[in-house]
Amino acid sequence: MSTIEHLTEADHASVGCLLLEAYADYAERIGPDAWMRLQDGLAQAASGLRDAEIAGVRGPAGLDAVVFYFPPGRSDGKMFPREWASLRLLGVARSARGRGLSRRLTEWCIERARQQGAPQIGLHTSEAMTTARCLYERMGFVVDGDLPMNFGLRYWRFRRSLGGG
Repeated sequence: MSTIEHLTEADHASVGCLLLEAYADYAERIGPDAWMRLQDGLAQAASGLRDAEIAGVRGPAGLDAVVFYFPPGRSDGKMFPREWASLRLLGVARSARGRGLSRRLTEWCIERARQQGAPQIGLHTSEAMTTARCLYERMGFVVDGDLPMNFGLRYWRFRRSLGGG
C-alpha cells in the first residue's frame, strides 16, 4: 500500500496536473467558460493556497491522489469557522480510482485535525460530485448548510465533529 506523504514545492506542477485530470470529469457539466475559470484555479492551487498542507500518494507513474488540508486556525474564514480544520481539492487520477485513496486521504485529514485539537473538520462539495458526497456521508460528515452557487452548481458545506465541540 502506498504511503501518504507531505508534498513540497517541487511537486506543485504535478499537483496541478493531477487536479486538472481529476476534475475534468465536470468540464461538460459546468460548460466551457466555467471550466476555463476552474482550470486556472486548479493549475495554480498548490502555489496559491499557502495555508494548506498538501498530502498525496505516489504511484509508479507519478501522483495518484492529492488533498489540501488546512489545520485549525488556517481554514477559509468565509467558508468555515477558523477554529475548524478543513480539507479541499481532493483529487484522484483516473488510473488510480477504485483503490480507496479518497477515503485514505480523508481519514488522514481527520486524524491530523484530531491531533491538532480541532473541534470539527469541514469540507465542501457540489451537486455534481455525487460519489464524493456519498463517501463523505458514509464517513460521518453531515450537511451543515448551503453555500453560494459556483460554476452553475449548488454547493454544500459539510462538517464532522471530532469530539471537541
